[in-house]
Amino acid sequence: MCRLQLIAVLLLIVIVPCSVFAQNNDDDKKIIAPSQIYSPLGAKPQSSDKDLAIQYYASGDYAKAAVLYEKLYNEEPNTYYYRYLYYSLLGLGEYDKAIDLAKKAKRKDARNKVQYQIDEAYVHIISGNASKGYKVFDNAIKSVQPKQLEITLLASSFVRLHENKYAIKTYLKGRELLNDKKLYCVELSDCYFKEKEYKKSVKELVDFAMYNPKMINLVYTKLERYMDNDADGMVTSAIREELMLLTREFPNSSIYSDLMLWFSLQDGDFDLAFLQVKANDKRNDEEGFNVLEFALVCCQNGAYKIAQDAYNYVIAEYSKDNAASVLLAQIGLVDLEYELLQLNENYDMETVRDLDAKFTSLLKETEISVDMYSTVVNSANLKAFYLKDYQGAIDVLAQLLEKCRRAADVANIKLAMGDIYLSSGDPWEAILLYSQVEKLLKDEPLGHEAKYRNALVSYYIGEFNWAAAKLDVLKASTEKLIANDAMKLSMFIKDNQDEDSVSLPLQLFAKADLAIFNKQYDLAFQYLDSASNVNAWSVIEDDALMRKAEILVKKHKYKEADSVLSIIGEKYSDEMLADEALFTRAYINDAFLNDNTLAEELYMKVVLDYPDSIFAIAARDNYRRLRGDENVRTIDPNDEIIYVPIFKK
Repeated sequence: MCRLQLIAVLLLIVIVPCSVFAQNNDDDKKIIAPSQIYSPLGAKPQSSDKDLAIQYYASGDYAKAAVLYEKLYNEEPNTYYYRYLYYSLLGLGEYDKAIDLAKKAKRKDARNKVQYQIDEAYVHIISGNASKGYKVFDNAIKSVQPKQLEITLLASSFVRLHENKYAIKTYLKGRELLNDKKLYCVELSDCYFKEKEYKKSVKELVDFAMYNPKMINLVYTKLERYMDNDADGMVTSAIREELMLLTREFPNSSIYSDLMLWFSLQDGDFDLAFLQVKANDKRNDEEGFNVLEFALVCCQNGAYKIAQDAYNYVIAEYSKDNAASVLLAQIGLVDLEYELLQLNENYDMETVRDLDAKFTSLLKETEISVDMYSTVVNSANLKAFYLKDYQGAIDVLAQLLEKCRRAADVANIKLAMGDIYLSSGDPWEAILLYSQVEKLLKDEPLGHEAKYRNALVSYYIGEFNWAAAKLDVLKASTEKLIANDAMKLSMFIKDNQDEDSVSLPLQLFAKADLAIFNKQYDLAFQYLDSASNVNAWSVIEDDALMRKAEILVKKHKYKEADSVLSIIGEKYSDEMLADEALFTRAYINDAFLNDNTLAEELYMKVVLDYPDSIFAIAARDNYRRLRGDENVRTIDPNDEIIYVPIFKK
């Protein structure tokens, strides 16, 4: 066989899905559709025999496909035409012809006769003579030669037929013949996984990582895929058990430690991950830097206590000999305290003042630079939004602005300053700063963000026509979230604006939104009540209820938020916010109230009552996840759809 034909054989083996049989001892195997075993390559419709044949095969018309493939194979007896003719004959139940074809091909291509022997045996299995077919399988494994390509082709033939146990036997025999235990780790892992022998599957992958440390990312990818298909938790348990055993037995192995750290993060076991990251830090003399990265990961995943422990570990461990790591840990701790403050609506002013003192002390001891952007902005926001020290906040940001050279850094700081001026009651200075950013980065995402904030200021101060005009321009923004927010606010203004432009309910609603921006939630509630009750013909109540739910979510009062959202479903089921309110209720019960039964019911209601909703896909997938379906797509909050708008604000 020429080299091109050999490559064709390998390609044909790879593209065949492994979905034929699950057991090896049935005598009444039934063939499934050949196109499910061997998928066509998807050629575009043409008039040639080859293209017509593949169309017939793909559509299940195996009689017409067989006629054409037989003609093509006789004219050019290659493995491509052989495969399609072989499976077409199986689809027709013409088993004798399929056996004759395999025998004929075996005589013509003696170098790869084992492939055709397996095909011949497979016909016996599906035609009711399984014992004869499996005898051929056993003999093929016994007689396989100590040649890696021959072993690989034989094992791949079994994998193609979903005969994973025979593939495993072949790979193990290959290791024995070639005297190399490093061979076939990944292939064996896949086969063991399909056979639900998860411990063996994991061990093969871990061994592969030890033998090939530069390929560890492949191991991470495979393990992640296995965990994604772990409906009953057995895979995760097998991974944990294997890695715990190995890290105890080989405490100085960086590969096993890295795998354990990766797994514990994937599994959300941050306590275990912290143990590993500390061990790595000491073993590899990392000077605390990877512990600092780990602390950031913990913060991003809400593991705040462990993040604090990680920062404190760095401070305690390197206080004498690594000032850089200690400073970063101190910065991280203060930023973390600010994040926790934002999550706590029951804070006291003494706590706020104490945190402000920590920020002030840290910024005095450290030269302010662009690298400290988030810390400086946190300090400024604390002064502005919690202490109402607007001038102090502006002064802190001004110091940082002097250090900036990159346009993006300048833009971010000016946006932060604009927010503070708006909160202080100076919307015109805010508009000026936002406009500067617009001009500086006209066609960039930050420029679009500045334009949106400018439109918001116009809305807050009651200039609704001007706000709507700006928002209409932003609806064409390439930034999807900005475009969507602009479209929603523009529609809201137009739907609730009176002909005389006085629009008292809308004005009150805008004041409520500004109060929310300023974290004045009690005041916002008062404005929302007034907007709903200002006159008998006001149609703004459903929007007011949605805003109240948003405030309650910010205050972590999820039960109350769920109750408010339920009113929208009861009174405004035909209005635009009905599907969003229903989906948000489902999400709250799913993620926070642990009422999976109600969450399932609400997700399904979104699918049935609002099939055209942008939330319908996520609702369906979440319903299936709660029901326990396997292989359910996980919806990311940053997906193209708006996942739960309340939680993105």
